Amino acid sequence: GVNDCPGGEDEILCPQFLACPGLFRCLENICVHPHHVCDGIIHCPKSRDDEKLCEMYICQPFCVCNILAFTCWFNDTDFKSKGYLKALFPISSKSLQLDGLSGELTPEVFRHYRSLIYLSLRNTTIRLTENIFSHQINLNLLEVTEIYLPFIDEDSLCCLRVLKFLNLSHNQILHINQKSFQQTPFLTYLFLQHNSLSNLDSFHALIYVNVIDISY
Repeated sequence: GVNDCPGGEDEILCPQFLACPGLFRCLENICVHPHHVCDGIIHCPKSRDDEKLCEMYICQPFCVCNILAFTCWFNDTDFKSKGYLKALFPISSKSLQLDGLSGELTPEVFRHYRSLIYLSLRNTTIRLTENIFSHQINLNLLEVTEIYLPFIDEDSLCCLRVLKFLNLSHNQILHINQKSFQQTPFLTYLFLQHNSLSNLDSFHALIYVNVIDISY
């Protein structure tokens, strides 16, 4: 209400901005009652401000968190339910590096994480089921290492159509199905160090690959 600029420029546009006493103000100057903030319904039609910060998660003591990227050491923690990860990480996560998990990993575990770009599973006793990554359609980098994984089935890599980097090292892999890599047409880097592969026929589908490392 006081002109601080010589020409009063600091007060000229103020009538255009709503003051929302006791309410939440959207970027587009709409007042929203606090009961309607984070209720799952968008009340700020343009900015969506009232729902933007509702997925703020507390960083767990066994994790390192950086916005939507999480690196965690679970110390052989078992999956307690299909929604176990959802309770720890927002479904908008872009990067998950999980070390030390155990239990059966099914497509339901990662069903909500369609925005993942990078996923790393390391040093676990997880049992991988078919179509495990069927919902990760945006995944670019996948690392599954130091897991007992003797066979890569036809559908183990299902639906990873944009995957470019794959690391399956130190998994004691014996056999890879001939059709496995048909699911990853744009794979560019493939690392299979320290496995005991009995066949190499599956590599024929990798027409864009630049690097394949099968050293032991």
